[in-house]
Amino acid sequence: MSILSKIKEFFNKNIECGEEIDNEIVYLYPAKRGHSVGVNIVVKTGFVACFVCGNKVTDVLFPGKHKVNGSVIPGVYKKLKLGVPNKKGNLPKKFKCDIYFVNTQIISDFEFESNIPFVFKTEEIGKVKGYVGGICKFQICDANTLLNYYLSEQPRIKSANLIYEVSSYIGNNASRLIEKSELKFFDLLSKPNDVYAVVNAEIEDDVSGLGIAVKEVKLTNLNLPKKVQKRMNEYLEQKNKEKNNEEEFLSENDIKSIYNPDEKIETLDILQGLENQSNANTQNVDNVVMQRRTTNTNVLFDRSEPLSDLINDIKTESAVQENDENSETKELDAESVLNNNKDYKKVCKFCGELIDANFNYCPKCGYKQE
Repeated sequence: MSILSKIKEFFNKNIECGEEIDNEIVYLYPAKRGHSVGVNIVVKTGFVACFVCGNKVTDVLFPGKHKVNGSVIPGVYKKLKLGVPNKKGNLPKKFKCDIYFVNTQIISDFEFESNIPFVFKTEEIGKVKGYVGGICKFQICDANTLLNYYLSEQPRIKSANLIYEVSSYIGNNASRLIEKSELKFFDLLSKPNDVYAVVNAEIEDDVSGLGIAVKEVKLTNLNLPKKVQKRMNEYLEQKNKEKNNEEEFLSENDIKSIYNPDEKIETLDILQGLENQSNANTQNVDNVVMQRRTTNTNVLFDRSEPLSDLINDIKTESAVQENDENSETKELDAESVLNNNKDYKKVCKFCGELIDANFNYCPKCGYKQE
């Protein structure tokens, strides 16, 4: 503080505070020599001024500028008899009492932590004791109730001490609500939204008697004894192993369902059977062709058979043509097929000898081919 500020503060008899109280929830105004009657008291927006006499709040002033007199702080005037003249007939010009500036604004991330443990009886790791910590939206709604509650146990309140007391009060209530709920211990770890729902449903009613409002409670930590942590870690490690083994077992079953060696062998056997069947069919066709050729050759060279019957047999031969869309079987004239290709042989119409397709006369019997 500069020298000018000190001089101004010395001569300024008004009761007011600046930025020094912005981060405090309560601020005890310093007054070693007491307060003067008739001066102004300035209360900042977001704060209230509480006058305390004999460890009890007598008057509360809301934001604005007020003149200290009997009509503004009647409780102080009555308690200290400021309206009664002294032996000399003069009214008191000074009075002594504590003045607290209390922050009534919403604090978004107010930290809390319990100092009374919760107790869970679990089947997994036995009895568990621990402490909860978290954050919440916090606001002082009734400064009179809050100060009277703590002033009943101590003559004066310091901001740091009050923060600790309020933090523990909220934490202990949250811990009690969790303990009496139907939640299990491991729900605190695995189902945080369920925990928040349980706490927020009742926490505001539980703390309203202290003159504060608490909303949007969220747990941020669990403070557990080392023995409990060890048992919990061992349990979680075992559960993870069982989960991994189960996933590995399921994975192997999935692989077996996709890749079954027995099914593969069966499939190969089927394919091998189809291949053998195909080879057999091909062999049968070849045999039929060879037999047909042999038969036809024997017939062609068997001159005892009438020539007309031989020609009729040749003309009734069939050929198979295939295309991309379907297969059709057409009866073709064997003579025209043989005669349309120079590489084919043709049959002599007289003696039945096989001759080149381009021969006009049979080289064996000399019969003219038509």
